[in-house]
Amino acid sequence: MSITTVATATRRTAREAVTSYITLTMMFVAALVGTLLHRAGGKDSDRGPSTLEYVFLAVLVVGAAAAAGAIIVRKIMSRANAIPD
Repeated sequence: MSITTVATATRRTAREAVTSYITLTMMFVAALVGTLLHRAGGKDSDRGPSTLEYVFLAVLVVGAAAAAGAIIVRKIMSRANAIPD
């Protein structure tokens, strides 16, 4: 097995791990935001969250997830690329 094959396998494994981690993180954040929005409305409240609040929170969550994912991918890929060929 050549070093190139090992490096390629390492990169592929790192990419799969990052994708899985980002997916799980986004699912957790979506559940957390849903719970917080449900609490904000309250059981006895006549006023639920407005559409603007949903859009704002969605943009905030997607932006944070994209930024975190980009940082993680950059760090993992820089380490994977540091493996000598």
